Amino acid sequence: MSVPNDNELKQLEQEMHDSLSRLVVRPVASEDTVRLLRALQPAFDELKPSLSSDTAGMTDISNDYPARRPSLSKLVANQLSSYSRSYWLASTGLFVMLLFILPKGEEYSYLNVLNIGSTLAMFMPMIFLAGLLYSFRSWNKEMRMIESITPYPPALLLMCRIMITSGLNILFGAFVSLYLLTRLDRFPLLPFMLQWLSLISLISGVAAFVMMRIGIKSAFAVGALFWMGWNVLDYMMRSPQPGLEWLLDLRTAIYVGSLVFGITLAVLAYRRSLLMKAIV
Repeated sequence: MSVPNDNELKQLEQEMHDSLSRLVVRPVASEDTVRLLRALQPAFDELKPSLSSDTAGMTDISNDYPARRPSLSKLVANQLSSYSRSYWLASTGLFVMLLFILPKGEEYSYLNVLNIGSTLAMFMPMIFLAGLLYSFRSWNKEMRMIESITPYPPALLLMCRIMITSGLNILFGAFVSLYLLTRLDRFPLLPFMLQWLSLISLISGVAAFVMMRIGIKSAFAVGALFWMGWNVLDYMMRSPQPGLEWLLDLRTAIYVGSLVFGITLAVLAYRRSLLMKAIV
């Protein structure tokens, strides 16, 4: 069989031009993306054992080779690199401004500590929710489909971003607590840290749990509701008047309960993220 020359190819193109020009090319739909991903998934499943193996140069891998549990530390390090420098600068700037708006005072007082705690309860969850919005700002249905092709469970990517955002707030909260310890005499460090840490744990745990069950938008809405409800409850229970010392014990019980509840929900959400086959 002879190879066609350029003139023959040009003649064939001219003959087919009218027929091909009448064809209507349908734009790619989400169903096409789903079919493509389903067709590619078996090939990626075959690569998973090789990604979890420490032996280099393996060419023959059996299908029943037990894959290792995904390394959460490696995933967190990988996701940290996806955050831009502007995000870290903006987060640092917000917490620096928070230091300037904290109530001033060199002497310890019950009311002063309450005011500082209320300020953190107002701004830290706000920064956490804003961080969630930034983390998922570019996510849409198609991008979630693409990221579902991964050696890691797809939902674990979401859980990792919540951990990064909440961890950043905990880091800055600890810095604020140590800063106040150097500014105020007889400052109650551990009770103060329990106050804001319980709130961050509660909101991040609830957001992670709802996200694994319903979705991203619902998680943000529920987290915002818990944030507003916490501030309303904190305002109602703020009472430095004599004779109402029992409120201090009640506040401490609420803080401890919220901390345990938030951590429990976060653990449940993490376990569920390891089993989910698709992103909600």
